[in-house]
Amino acid sequence: MKTCRVAERVSVIPTLVWVAAALVAAVSPVSGQTCEEQWMPGPNRGMAGVDDVVLGLVSWDPEGDGAGPQRVVAMGYMRFAGDTDVDGIAYWDPSSNSGQGGWHALGSGFGLAGSMRAITTWDPDGSGPQPQHVVIGGSFTGPAEQPLNRIAHWDPSANGGAGDWLPFGQGLPGTVFAITKWDPDGDGPMRLQVVAGGQFTLSDGGGRGLARWDPDAAGGAGAWVGFGPESLIVTAATVWDPDADGAHGEQLIIGGRFALDGAKGWSNAARWDPNLNDSNGGWVAIGPPSTDYVRKLATWDPDGAGPAPARLAGASTRFRSDDGLQSAEHAYMEPVPGASWTLMPLGFSTFQRLIVYDEDGDGPDAARLIAPLSNLVYMDDTHSTVFEWDQFAQPVASWRPWLREFAEYVNDVISWDPDGSGPKLPRAVVGGNFSTIEGKLALRLATFDSDADMGVGAWRTLGDGPVWPFSEVTSWDRDGLGPADPQVVARAFTSGPDGDIWGAATLNAPAAQIDQGAWESLGDSPNHFFGFTELDVDSEGPEAPMLLAIGSVPGGAGEPGNTIVRWSDESQGGWLAIGPPPDPASWGDAITPWKPVAGGDQPTRLVFASSLYYGASQGFRGHVSLWQGDFDGSEGQWLPMGGEFSKQINVLLSWSGADGAPESVVAGGDFVSVAGVLTGGVAQWSQQIQAWEPMGSGLDGRVIALARFDPDEMGPEPTRPIAAGYLAPAGGARRHGVYQYLPAQSGSGGSWSALTPSLNGQISALAVLDFDNAGPGLPSVVVGGSFVMNDPIEIRGIARWEAVPGLLQPWRPLGSGLTFFSRIWGTDVYSMASFDPDGAGRKSPKVLVGGWFIRAGGTISPNFALFGRPDCLCPGDADGNLSINFADITNVLTNWGAEYLGSTGLGDTTGDGFVDFADIGEVLAHFNTSCE
Repeated sequence: MKTCRVAERVSVIPTLVWVAAALVAAVSPVSGQTCEEQWMPGPNRGMAGVDDVVLGLVSWDPEGDGAGPQRVVAMGYMRFAGDTDVDGIAYWDPSSNSGQGGWHALGSGFGLAGSMRAITTWDPDGSGPQPQHVVIGGSFTGPAEQPLNRIAHWDPSANGGAGDWLPFGQGLPGTVFAITKWDPDGDGPMRLQVVAGGQFTLSDGGGRGLARWDPDAAGGAGAWVGFGPESLIVTAATVWDPDADGAHGEQLIIGGRFALDGAKGWSNAARWDPNLNDSNGGWVAIGPPSTDYVRKLATWDPDGAGPAPARLAGASTRFRSDDGLQSAEHAYMEPVPGASWTLMPLGFSTFQRLIVYDEDGDGPDAARLIAPLSNLVYMDDTHSTVFEWDQFAQPVASWRPWLREFAEYVNDVISWDPDGSGPKLPRAVVGGNFSTIEGKLALRLATFDSDADMGVGAWRTLGDGPVWPFSEVTSWDRDGLGPADPQVVARAFTSGPDGDIWGAATLNAPAAQIDQGAWESLGDSPNHFFGFTELDVDSEGPEAPMLLAIGSVPGGAGEPGNTIVRWSDESQGGWLAIGPPPDPASWGDAITPWKPVAGGDQPTRLVFASSLYYGASQGFRGHVSLWQGDFDGSEGQWLPMGGEFSKQINVLLSWSGADGAPESVVAGGDFVSVAGVLTGGVAQWSQQIQAWEPMGSGLDGRVIALARFDPDEMGPEPTRPIAAGYLAPAGGARRHGVYQYLPAQSGSGGSWSALTPSLNGQISALAVLDFDNAGPGLPSVVVGGSFVMNDPIEIRGIARWEAVPGLLQPWRPLGSGLTFFSRIWGTDVYSMASFDPDGAGRKSPKVLVGGWFIRAGGTISPNFALFGRPDCLCPGDADGNLSINFADITNVLTNWGAEYLGSTGLGDTTGDGFVDFADIGEVLAHFNTSCE
């Protein structure tokens, strides 16, 4: 509570008490409102990309005339794109959101995610009035009421203009691996055909592995017509016009593994010659050698509008007989029928795909031949997984890195014109399984804007929002007793319209409007932050609390991770080191404020845990240091605090069993001893002997997190530390669980007791919170991690525990819980912290949650959210416990005359910033009600 002025109130209070008592007797109870605990999403209502791997991309012009902007259609494993639920396929519309762009679902609900293998566009009536369709193929079957059977097309005009997925007749009886469009007679009367290749056999015996959609067959209803060779599998298909508009016409090319009648052995690439009608049925083998398996095909015009004809390029896989490994070699064929393949080797890399990318559309520049690889290749003092064929390289044509210093998988590259016939240049769009691209944050999708940065160009994301998990979250009251609400601070890696944020970030929104705020970078800092804490050096005195961090920043001393820094608002703000690092070779692990002497006016100290590496045989050893000096970095030194820990320290905690008592420091980690004394994974600093000592019989295992826990909220039970991790009491079996330390009633010693039952997965974060703000409810222990429990109720990744007698299931979910990213291994909740929006005011505390998730409750809120009671107005509630009774009258009278700036404090039931007669009236109007 941030009070600026409290007026004289002694003389008026007796009269107010008498008046209030008389009025209460005449008030009838009224119904209250609901103000339940719930998930409150953060500002992230979308992602900079999509939540899972992108397998394929295509540019789509639904209007079909080129006047409007093209859309980018992405298919893959994703369930979420930006701020939209999708089922494996979505499109980016650059005209949405007032021109900022936005993601849209392209249908939903029939299990597309992970079941698609090919994508293209198709205009069913050419230059007619129908819009352009999106065509997908794969292994999906669609809903029972409308089977799609492995190939389908999205018609934007269907379903009353809302669009819908429509089947191609009865579909195909096996998986589709490739789709292309083919005009068999050029300017003739036949319409554009859709050709599908895969692993199937048509029921009419017309072919295996290859079929074309004839819209005029079956009386105009359309049907699949098989015309493939006696093939086993077709994995690639394209069209090739080797003499452009010459006499030969457009040819259909297929690749895979198949046999041709009259040919010896296997052929892996073939062309359809409509002028042939012999035993081959129009198919002519074109190579490469029979030991190769052609998986990808592309046609490429290396000089654009120049005189050189287009070429055919294919990616093939050859199995080496010496060691059984497969190698991939690119080849292109000269535009003379029957010419041999020319090898274009690139080590033993497997090509994901062959892609033709035309940077300037119909402009004069030649198209590029791009090859994404399945593994990293080093070349020319750089490395990449995406290469471009350089036909002018000396002494011979060769591959060169296209995305330099790019080490993650790319599955597709397309050309996209975001403004149709407008002035903007086409852009490259890259999709795959990556989180950065050439130093820019992007989640599996990125586009290169050639017009950006004064024509130099820059990579952009499709959507704004978090890219990587929030691994650290905390709160910081930046102005202490000033009017501003506490701020949320996070170690974040996010992308937004104003650039990427690496390292520390603050949320620039009042506590009640976090979902409407935005992340702002806290200084120009690299991603070297490993923990935050708030340090109040004068214990709620006039000095504002400091924000401290473990890390290395510009101007900080030491190597990454071994420096303690504080944020300074002076001179435009920046991070300043607190003294030199305790040991330049150490790695920072944890920090905690500490009050070793009782009394509110006693200074707060700072304790720092770090690790030194002693080689593979001994690993990391822990050390604890105490800062002796001021906190502006000008004077002071780090002093050793006890002996060496046998292994790493993960967390520090200062705690006191009673108000006003001196605090102890507790260290938790992987260690089993300190300075030769057996402690297990937790130890406590003894001021009496100036050494670390065991806490009871100790805990065996790995302590990940520590927190203070008052089980009866200011009752007779003392506050005690709780520890979470992979633990067991001395001699017991280790479990993923939480333990509380019960101090001895007299003398030294104590014991550890489990908060049962154990969890079935890793615990990474721990917080203790009183969700009803000193109301009748007991404090909750909240843990986060990678556990999943289903008996008797489902709990995924985050759970709460309350010491309620007789409660059959102490561990319960928080609301409807979190929805995690798919196909992501590891911890899902990384960090939690308690957050009190107004100190001792009326607003209810909340728990901040950071990690790797997509939904909080029922709302998309990637990687960051809050849980607790919302800051909704509960009429007449002066003390914030959601019940209106005599205690609220007393609270108004106690705070009579208070004025609040920028916040709502105790006694202010009307929310106008003043405590006066209006607040008494509000209490009386809602007396004996509840907002529970």
